[in-house]
Amino acid sequence: MQQKSVIYCRVSSERQVNEGHGLDGQELRCRQYSDANDYKVVAVFRDEGISGGKSDRPGMKALIAFLDDSTFEEEIVVLIDDISRIARDVEVHFELKAAIESRNARLESPSHDFQNNPMGKFFETIMAGSAEYYRNENRVRVMKNMKSRLDKGYWPFDQPPGLKNINDPVHGKLLTPDEPKATIIREALRGFLSRRFDNRADVQRFLEDHQFTHRAKYKGTVHPEQVKRLLTRILYAGWIEYPKWGVARKKGHHEGLITIDEFDAIQERLAETEHAPQRKDAHKDFPLRNYLACSSCNELVTASWSKGRSKSYPYYRCTTKDCPRRNKGIRGEKVEMDFEKVLSRLRPKKESLKLVEAILKNLWDKRLDVQKEAEENREKQIRETDAEIDKLCDRLGRLTGEIIIKKYESRIEQLEEKKNILRRQSSDEKDPRQNFGTAFKYVLRFTENPLALWKTGIFEDQRLVLKLSILGVLPYDPKLGFGTVTFPLLFQLCKQSETDKSKMVEMPGIEPGSNV
Repeated sequence: MQQKSVIYCRVSSERQVNEGHGLDGQELRCRQYSDANDYKVVAVFRDEGISGGKSDRPGMKALIAFLDDSTFEEEIVVLIDDISRIARDVEVHFELKAAIESRNARLESPSHDFQNNPMGKFFETIMAGSAEYYRNENRVRVMKNMKSRLDKGYWPFDQPPGLKNINDPVHGKLLTPDEPKATIIREALRGFLSRRFDNRADVQRFLEDHQFTHRAKYKGTVHPEQVKRLLTRILYAGWIEYPKWGVARKKGHHEGLITIDEFDAIQERLAETEHAPQRKDAHKDFPLRNYLACSSCNELVTASWSKGRSKSYPYYRCTTKDCPRRNKGIRGEKVEMDFEKVLSRLRPKKESLKLVEAILKNLWDKRLDVQKEAEENREKQIRETDAEIDKLCDRLGRLTGEIIIKKYESRIEQLEEKKNILRRQSSDEKDPRQNFGTAFKYVLRFTENPLALWKTGIFEDQRLVLKLSILGVLPYDPKLGFGTVTFPLLFQLCKQSETDKSKMVEMPGIEPGSNV
């Protein structure tokens, strides 16, 4: 009986969705892999414009539901074009993989060999960690570029209602009034300033009466929070401001709907209303949250701020009922200093790192061989497609029937599109962001000294350190410090290599007696 398979594709940006070839290219490559292995594709699931850091995706949920409802008795193969398609987060990757495998299914990919052995899992962790690292790096790079645009007086974020981006030959993307919304908003702002509208509720009714909408499901539906945003956006005065990134008020390059003096006067009117204090970012201030556990009950602790004389301080505390340490706060600074001591002990010897590097390099070389074979196969298909197009063109010149000519032209268009997809696939594989070498060195640097990455203070880096260096929870006692900490295979292999190198080189994927 022919093996059943399903295909899962994902792209993270709207640009990739609109261009289409990102998803189409993934599906085509998976279908080629399925044909080569004599699998029968029974379903295709797609997630369009969704980050790989999220597990809650429509396409993935549909795939899981399909596996739950499947009436097939035999195991189903779930095909992904690349390991990063399932996730760009270590935890999400293994969470989704476990969900798939628990439903009588297994993951396969043209570019990665999922092996259920220690070295295979180790390499898979490295690849998942590399994908997460690139996602974090890309986020930091994008934020830097956006910050630079803000500093220069341009708005790099989503365009607000009443303004739209145009491609200006001098400025690049530049906000400009978007009619008729711009006129409606201008009248609402000046009406509030002149007290034509006594309060925000009057502004809301004015907007609804003019059928104002911005990405609302029902035209003319306006919410109070939207009115507040319209009244407080300095963009409508032609200025830029973004305190979250330290960008002070400055004149923007775009045209405003009102003057800056009018905007300031509107804020004075709004100041009559008391505003709630801004909520602190708990995640950033408590990096050990969801990992730190009480040593008495072994349950995860909560995190909160405690107010001192001059400022507030982060504290961790256990809230488990009947626990002897319940509601006894632990200073966040002390916990994190003790955790740094734990990380400082994760320093494998250089000989161990060299051995692990050699093993991973061997696995990566095999991956490159697979990619090279796939590239040769694509080139062959392109040549065959070109030959078929030439034959059809020759025949087309001798045809006279309009219906037959249209069929031939349609077939030629399909073949041209297939050829374009194959060429784009080749171009994607040469993308430097997919070069494992850089991430490979990064992971080795992390393995050599995870404490250095932790001390950068970047929240995403700190969470990655926890994901890659800690298994389970971190039991902590205020007096004794951290209890027994379980380290993942990443560090166990290094430890094993110091005492038994022969076993390491004989693990699956490495030839006994090879020069690693």
